[in-house]
Amino acid sequence: MASSDAGDSSEEEFGRLLKRSRLNDAQSLEDLVKFLVEQGNASAAPSSTAATVDNTSTASVSASTSTANNKLEASTFPATLLKISVWKYVPRNEHDLEVKFDFTGRKILWELLKDGLKYRREVLWDDIIGLKGDFPENGPDSLIVVVDKQPKWQPNSNSTTDEQESLRVKHYLEFSHGVLKEHFKKLIKCDARLAHLSLQPELVRD
Repeated sequence: MASSDAGDSSEEEFGRLLKRSRLNDAQSLEDLVKFLVEQGNASAAPSSTAATVDNTSTASVSASTSTANNKLEASTFPATLLKISVWKYVPRNEHDLEVKFDFTGRKILWELLKDGLKYRREVLWDDIIGLKGDFPENGPDSLIVVVDKQPKWQPNSNSTTDEQESLRVKHYLEFSHGVLKEHFKKLIKCDARLAHLSLQPELVRD
């Protein structure tokens, strides 16, 4: 009975933080992320009181939530700017540049239209080493994703030079105000490790 009460309490707390975060309050969103990380660490801990949670706890949470993620539909939404190092792409039309959060495949995709061809770049969640979403009251939303493995364009494209590709792989995207926030919250709710990374802004700095 106690475990049921604890679960109800967690759901109520999550609902309260989620409602607050919809008010475009940066602190409220940070509180929501911290709550998700804490819940993830708690669910990954062994039941024995003598056991401790090690650095692999967030990975354990990700594995335990994979079944739930398979039931989630992918989120696809338009972006207004993509920058990879010094290379930049600005779409001419609204849907020439789209971002997709694939919860089943555990990856993020950028899809862009260039010279009549559609190019796609996939970033696996496990390759992400830095993550930051920004939702100012005025101005565009933005997303920064830093990876430790070089994703490739499909089909192959010479849009970026070998020199640029050898740099720390940082992707910066902008969105119209209000577009990204709900999708970002859905993403970090699905993976405790990504939620934890989103609380470490130093990981996305140049």
